[in-house]
Order: sequence, then structure tokens, then C-alpha cells
Amino acid sequence: MNLALKNNPQKYPNAVEHLKLVIALRNAKGSDGNRVGTHLQVKITDQDQERFEVPDVDQSEEATTGATLADLFLIQYPRVSQALNLKIQRKSDGKLLFQTDPNEPLMYYDQYIEWKNSLVDQADDADFFGLGERVHNFRLDNHQKDYVMWNQDKGTPVDQNLYGTHPFVLSYDRNRNRGNTFLGIFYLNANAQKVWINGHNLTYTTIGGVYDMRLYVERQAEDILKSYHATIGLPQAPPLWALAFHNCRYGYKDIDEVQKVVANYRTAAIPLETMWNDIDYMDGWRVFTLDPKNYPASKMHDFVQTLHDNDQKYVVILDPGIKVDPGYPAYDEALKRNLFIKNAQGKPLVNKVWPGYTSFTDFTLQDGQDYWVEQINKFADTLADVDGLWIDMNEIAGFCDGECYPSSSTQNDTPLTFDPVNPPFQPVQLNYKTISMNAQHSTGLEYNLHNMYGFYEAKATQASLLKRRPTEKPFVLTRSSFPGSGRYTNHWLGDNDSTYESMFYSISGVLNFQMFGIPLVGADICGFNGATTPELCARWIVLGSLGYTFTRDHNSINQPAQELYALGDEVKQIAQKAINLKLKLVPFIYSSLLSISEQGGTYLRPMLFVFPDDPEPSLAKLDRQLMLGDSIAFSPVLDQGATSVTTYLPCRSSQGNVTWYDYHDGSYVPCGWQSFGASLSDIVLHVNGGSIIPHYDFSNIHDLGRLTTKVARSQPLELLIALSSSSEASAEFYYDDGISPSKVNRARMHMGLSKKDSSLFFESSSIVLSDSRPVADHVISKFVIYGVQGRVSSISASSSSSSSPLKVVSFEQSDHVLRVIFLLTNSYLFLLPFV
Repeated sequence: MNLALKNNPQKYPNAVEHLKLVIALRNAKGSDGNRVGTHLQVKITDQDQERFEVPDVDQSEEATTGATLADLFLIQYPRVSQALNLKIQRKSDGKLLFQTDPNEPLMYYDQYIEWKNSLVDQADDADFFGLGERVHNFRLDNHQKDYVMWNQDKGTPVDQNLYGTHPFVLSYDRNRNRGNTFLGIFYLNANAQKVWINGHNLTYTTIGGVYDMRLYVERQAEDILKSYHATIGLPQAPPLWALAFHNCRYGYKDIDEVQKVVANYRTAAIPLETMWNDIDYMDGWRVFTLDPKNYPASKMHDFVQTLHDNDQKYVVILDPGIKVDPGYPAYDEALKRNLFIKNAQGKPLVNKVWPGYTSFTDFTLQDGQDYWVEQINKFADTLADVDGLWIDMNEIAGFCDGECYPSSSTQNDTPLTFDPVNPPFQPVQLNYKTISMNAQHSTGLEYNLHNMYGFYEAKATQASLLKRRPTEKPFVLTRSSFPGSGRYTNHWLGDNDSTYESMFYSISGVLNFQMFGIPLVGADICGFNGATTPELCARWIVLGSLGYTFTRDHNSINQPAQELYALGDEVKQIAQKAINLKLKLVPFIYSSLLSISEQGGTYLRPMLFVFPDDPEPSLAKLDRQLMLGDSIAFSPVLDQGATSVTTYLPCRSSQGNVTWYDYHDGSYVPCGWQSFGASLSDIVLHVNGGSIIPHYDFSNIHDLGRLTTKVARSQPLELLIALSSSSEASAEFYYDDGISPSKVNRARMHMGLSKKDSSLFFESSSIVLSDSRPVADHVISKFVIYGVQGRVSSISASSSSSSSPLKVVSFEQSDHVLRVIFLLTNSYLFLLPFV
């Protein structure tokens, strides 16, 4: 539909008068090519002139078969030459997805677009989530609140725009008549933007691009998120080793100190998987170099080789700024090949970062990406095999606002009708600690591409690792992010503080990035800035081991040591316990992340997303606890001096009443608000009835200091089975070799337990998802079943596989917990008769 718009006269210059409106159904697919979900696109752009549109993100395609727009939605279109008012409802139940306010219609100018969505069928105190990146409560404040999105390096202050831009918002509509519903809204726009929320009204404003809104509506939040993730590109599956414990700090003075840290972790029997280095290893903070005195190449090679000999890994940081330094190979090569972002005069733009005056690779150039791959691999040849890369300062971050040069003489910007440096409206200071908005990338201005710089750098960095090790899953960690970044990278939450407040807010941070399609995420454990305390660090390593997927202790220069062995014996023992438990749960966590890479979705979830039908009024506001998948409720202690924790265990799910068990001993726990004792060493976990949770069985592990994921994976599996109120449980278990990229050696096992008469039947079957058989099937040696009713008199077992006969070694029962020890492999069935 082409529209001649009745625009708001003269609010801003250069009104766009002839608009094109597109409303279409779009399908998003999983990795197998099957449809994950369908969403609605509402797109409005200039009919006469081409405008900037976000490249390389949208992976969906227009639906050409199946239900039509008219089948699914009621749409009231605007009249030509009238104000652009629009209303969209779901046909099946009248659920309102979009409605403009007749008094505040669309405004569309060259550098200003505004449109209000009035969701009048929701309560004034509506529940909204998303719109990142920022430090805030998980549920957004909806009382006349602005949420600005613009990538900036400013630490982690509360309620300000930070390192990433994610213009995705999820609303929850609790409605007795229609049923509870989630609505997802994605604004596909890369320019500086903000969303103003007031009650049930969302007003969207941006300073460029086009209006491209995607609408997702489902009963379950997870279904929306799967469809959204398939739209922006499914997240990568991480290597297995990325799930274990990592250690870093800014300020290790030399390689000898780094070696001592690794040795100290082993002596303390704290499992350390990966050692990291911040910028200390560089020569004058130049990327792709080594400090010849403190980090000489010969010592670095030997150090990394020793790590690898012990099944450990090594990761270093890279910044995007290339020091302006003739004779420095990385600078000379980029300059010769014309690969730097340009200023308005067409010369390499210069700002200041750690090494001094720097220029920045243009990653929108294919040659710029190729250059990055080449530089990384030359560097790795000198250093030895790094196992992953950490990309920082990629908002782009600089120490000057706009540009700064060794000479004070700079050319003034030429006034333009379209002025990227001084637009008529700025939701935030655009050039604060970053490069100028009129900087030129090969595909457009910094004004349009700023928020995507980290996205493209992550793509190039992942490509470098795949070129170096094509048979291994790559590992990249980024600070800056954008929708679709999860295809290439993982994320940490930036430069936080050693405070209980920072620890608390990190829960909302990791939950948000689960929504944003980057499931491997965590905060700097024990805090980056400031001095931690033993109590804070003890609480934080528990949260970071169970409540983050990415678990790394990291702190800043000139701060007291906070390695987990350096804070006293009690912290050391708590760290051993917490990290050991996470390593046991790696099969469960890794299975979830493999599933997400196949079809989208989340692993860490707020209680609302798992139990939206529970009647607790405060459910949407619960952000001091979280779910691990649908199976485990985790209640971390977040207050100084606390000896107990109060948590809410939901009573209702879409399947009926919820049964809860203490994770550690299998005892029944009532639903509702509960208070649990929580000494410094306690980890408060509860299991949702109906779950099957695979663990590694560490019965034969005696040296925790040498425990790595490679060692863990060689151990048999133990299944924790928590029965529902109807004595049932089921799970899908994804697994592969933990190393190979894509779907190589990947399989999916379905496991189910059900009650028939006086017996429980357990069955499983595997589906191979790759072209070849998995390298090795997991051996399962033990079952622990919670919620068994009645006394077990005998156990018999049989297998559909003649090559894997079953042998029950022993079983024991106490109260409602049954433990069965036996040996079996991939496909089996066994029977538990009861008296």
C-alpha cells in the first residue's frame, strides 16, 4: 500500500510525504529448515527515496503458503491522504497487537520517526521486559519512562544505555477471558532510538532508517523467543569447555605471575578450565603484539602448551583500535589496503584509545574482515594456539568525543541538509566517547552503522577462529552487541562493581541476554571495579556458577587480589563446591544450549516465563531468583549478612499443580512463598516435578584441581528424575562431542518415565541429527528418582540393544527417594515393580 501522509507540520525539517506501507506474514526457521514461528511485519518507508535499512540481520522470509493475513488478523488500514492510524488484532480472540492513538499519529521525517502503540486492552500497570542493554530490574518501569538504545562505553550505571542495542520488548497480558498472552515487539532499526513507556502505551522514536516492526503473539514466552531468535539468526553452540570456570584480571604484570595463578588454582583444588589475559600482554597496548619483556613469545608458547597438556584453555583480549604508528605492521597493512573507517574528508579517522591515537578497521568491507582474520592468525602463530578471543571497546569506544589527531588542526564539517553530526533530535549525546557520526564506512555513515560495529567485528573474529581450527567450535566474547550477534559471539555484562547491588542486577542482565539471543552470558564474578570481600565473593561464585552460563572471575588493576583461592579457606571451599556442581550439571546446561542453537529459546528464565498461569500477583516482578530451564529453581543469596533466603515456588503451570523437591535430598517442598536457611556455603535449589536432569557422575574423581570438562565428559552420567504429581517425567537431551562445529556428531535423546498400574516404566530413544554417528554414546550408571510412592520390591531391566546389556548393581530407597546403580548405554527400557 502506498500512502500520501498527512504529517505533523514543521515539527522537524524534511518531512517524508509519500510513504509505502507493507504488512506481511513472515516465517522464521530452525537449523533443520522447519518453521519455528510466524510473525507479522509492519514496515513503513519512503516511497520516493531509498533510506538506510539494517543489513545482515533478518533471517526470516515472507510466508507464501498456509494461512493468510486475512485468516489470522483483523486489520483496520488508514485512509490515503489521512493521518496514518492503524489497528491490528488477532482474529481468533481479538487480542490487540497494535493500535495508534488517533491524536498522536505517525510522524516521519528524514531524521525523526515517531509512532505510538496503544495497547489499550492491557492493564495500565502492564508488564514489559527487554529494551537493552542497561542495568535495571528485569521488569521495566512503565510510568513515563524513557529507554534509550545507543551503544556506549560508560561503565554500568543504573538505568542508562550501555554497550549493546536490543530494540526488542516483551509484554505480558494477564486476561481471565482470553487467557494469558505474551506479545513480542521487535523494531528492526540500527539508529539511535528510544522507547517511552507510559502505562500500556509504547512510543517508539528513532533518528533514521525505516520503521520496520515485527509482532509475535503466543501463550508462552518461550515460543515467542524461539521465533524471534530464528528471525535474527539462531545462536551459536559454544564449545563444552566454555561452560566451566574462567579466571582473569586486568593487571597481571608478567607471564610468570599468570603461571603462578594457574598453579595456585591447582594447589587449591579449584577447577580452572581457562586462563585469560587482559591488555597487559601487549607491547604498548598495540593489538597483535606481545610485550617482549614481560610476555616474551618463548615463554608464552611454553605456557600455552602447558595449559593444553593439562586440558586447559587460553583466551586473550583484542581491541579494534589500531595504533597510528608507521612501522607497526598491523597499521601499515591496513593503511596500505585502505581499510580504515574514514572521516568526512575521506582520510582515516583518528580517535584515542589505550595505545594512543588509533584508527579503526572497517568491518563492513570484506577486505576489512579478511585483514582481521589474517592479523589474528599471524598473531596466534607467534603466541601459540589461543583457544578463544575476547573483543572489547567495540561500541566503538574512544577517549575523545568524535575525533582527535596528533595535530590540533582539523577541518570543520561542511553543513549538510542531512546533518549526522547535529541532527534535530538526539535521544542521547551521540558522539560521547566514540567516533564522529559523519565517519564513513564502506556501506554508509557511522550515524547509521554505529550500533552494528561490534556485530561485524564479532563476525570477523569468529571467522578467524574457524579458519585456524575448522574442526572446532569457536569461542568469542564481546562487549558490544546487536540483534543477531549471538550467531557469532557470547557476551559479558561489562565493567561492573564489587557491590551487592551489581550482583543483584546481574540476574536481570543475564535474563535479558537470554531474550536477546545470546545465551552464553555472565557478569564479572566478585566484581570488576573496587575491592571485593570474602562474603560477597562467596555469594557471587555461587550465583555465577549456577545463575550464569558464562562463569568468570575478573577484576581491575590496582585492586586487591580476588582469585578464589586468595580470599581464605571458606571462600576456597565454597568455590570448590559451586564450580564442582556446575561441572556436574554441564550435560544439562550444554544440552539446553545445543537445543537453543537448533531452534532458539532460553536456558535461564524468570519464573513468569515458565509459570505464566500461576496466580501469584507479583510473579512478573520476581528477579531475585531464576529458573534453569523448566527444571530447577535457583534462589541465590543477594544481601550482605543474610543467613536465609525467601523465595517463591509457583503452584500452577499449564499442566496443572506443580510439585517441588529439594534438589539435594529429594524431600518434598510446598509451593508458595518459602524461607530457607542459607549459610555462606548453602546453595538453594529446587527441582520441578516432571523433570529429568542429566549430571556427570564424579564418584571416581579424587583430584578437583585437575578436573576439566574433558575429564568430566569421560565420566558416566547420572540421571536425576523428579516425578510429577502423576508420577511422570520426561526430557529431551541433546549431546555431541563438545568440540565439533555445526551438527557434526550430534544426537538427541528422548527420555520418559510413566506410571502404569503399580509399575514405573522408563524409556529412551535417540535420533542422530548429524551425518555421522556420535563419537561415543554416554554411559549412564545411576538413577536417582524423587517422589516414588510405595516401597520398591525389585527392579528388572531390559534393553533394545543387544550390544549394551543391562545389569542392575544395586538399589536403595529412603522415604520417597530411590537410587539405582547399574551400567547401560544409549537405548534402554527398565521396569520398577512395586508391592
